[in-house]
Amino acid sequence: DSDLTGCGVYLMIIGLVLMVFGIIAIFWRDPIVQLIYSCLAAFVFAIYLVFDTQLVLGKGQYSYSLDDSILAAIQLYMDIINLFLNILRILA
Repeated sequence: DSDLTGCGVYLMIIGLVLMVFGIIAIFWRDPIVQLIYSCLAAFVFAIYLVFDTQLVLGKGQYSYSLDDSILAAIQLYMDIINLFLNILRILA
């Protein structure tokens, strides 16, 4: 049982690196680069899903308060949608 709630800064940096790679992948029209980007993005959003789920459950170092329930629901929704879209790009 590992606690990912303390890794928020690292996940943000990984997300920023993924965003820069995504911008580069827009202009680099190679299908292999697009596949690599989709695989990395699916992996990162799967980790984000675990991270946000642990924040919602409140069993880690950090957690959401009761007032943050709308923000937590939106973040979980965005994680699931982004993971689903990247899996579709991998399979397409």
